[in-house]
Amino acid sequence: MSTFVLNVEENVKILLESSPPSDGAASCTAMLLANVHCQLGECILYDDINDTILWTDIYGKKFYKLPLSGTDGVVVSCTKRLSSSMLCAFALTTRNNVYLCAWHNGFQLFDLETNKSLSDYSTGEDVCPLQLPTRLNDGRCDSSGRRFICGGYFGEKPNAYMKVFKVELNKKKNQLVHSSILDKIQVTNSLCFSPDESKMYLADSPTRQIHVHDYNKETGEIDNKRLVYTESLGVPDGSCCDAQGYIWNAVWRGGAGPSMVHRIDPNTGEIVFTVHMPDSTSQVSCCCLGGKDLDVLFITTASEGRDGEKEPHAGGIYAAKVGFKGRKEGRFVVT
Repeated sequence: MSTFVLNVEENVKILLESSPPSDGAASCTAMLLANVHCQLGECILYDDINDTILWTDIYGKKFYKLPLSGTDGVVVSCTKRLSSSMLCAFALTTRNNVYLCAWHNGFQLFDLETNKSLSDYSTGEDVCPLQLPTRLNDGRCDSSGRRFICGGYFGEKPNAYMKVFKVELNKKKNQLVHSSILDKIQVTNSLCFSPDESKMYLADSPTRQIHVHDYNKETGEIDNKRLVYTESLGVPDGSCCDAQGYIWNAVWRGGAGPSMVHRIDPNTGEIVFTVHMPDSTSQVSCCCLGGKDLDVLFITTASEGRDGEKEPHAGGIYAAKVGFKGRKEGRFVVT
C-alpha cells in the first residue's frame, strides 16, 4: 500500500466552508482540489458512511481515497497498485472496504485495503472477448443493492462493439453472475438512475447522445430507449443523477478547450446549470455529488494524450459546492 499526502486539507476546508451559487445562478466555477495527475480518473463516488471520496485511475492502475473529515487530516492514498488488472469501475458494498470491482475483464468482490479477493470472477459470457485494449468501463449499483450495471469500451477497434451487463449475487451458491442487458455499444458512459429507479440513463459516447431506458427494478432489464440529450461541445462521459432527477454530465472535450459539467433536465434536454473548469483542463471524465449535505460536486479528469504545459492540472480532482442535493450511492448487498 502506498500513501500520497497531497497537503489538500486546506483546499477541502475552503471547499466545505464555501457558499453555493446564488438562487437562479446558471453556472459556477470549480476549484482544483487535488493535483493527482491521473492518467484516466474515473468512477468517482461518495462513501457516505466514511465521509470519503473514492475514485480510480484506470490506466494508472490506482485506487484513491480522499477523506473529507477525521482526526488524521486529509490524505489521498493509493490502496492498491495493480500489477495486471485495470480497475475500470467499482461499487460500494454493505461491507466496509469491500468493493464490487469491474476489472478490465471481469467482476469480482475485492478488499482493496488488504489486497485480497473475496470471490471468484463472476460467471457468464466473456465480457472482453476481443481482449485489450477493449475493456469494461462505466458502472453503477442500483439502490436496492441487488445488482451492478456495467458496460464496455471498444478500445477504438474498427467495427468493434461491447455489451452492457447486470451483475448479481447468487446467494445459494454465493457466486457472482452476470448477463447482458444491451448487446451493442462502443463506449458505455453516463450510467445513472432516476430517483425512483424507474429509468436508467446511458450514453454511447461516440454518438454524443444520452438516452433513457425504462428500468425493471425486479429483473434489471431495460427497454423503451429514447433520446434525452445531444452534446454539442464534446462527448458525454460519466454522469450522476441528483435528488430532483436532473442529470449531471461530465463533458469530455479532448483538447478542444476547457471542459465542464452540465446539469440537464431529463424531460426537456435543456442545460439548466453548468460547472466550469477554472483552467484549461479539457478531459472531464466523471462526477458525483457528495459531502455531508450531498451538495458538493466532485469531478475526475484525465491527463492521457494531453500536453502538460498546456493543461498542467489535467488528471486532477476538482470540486464545487453547487447547492443542489445528490443521493446516496447504492451498496451492493454481500453476505
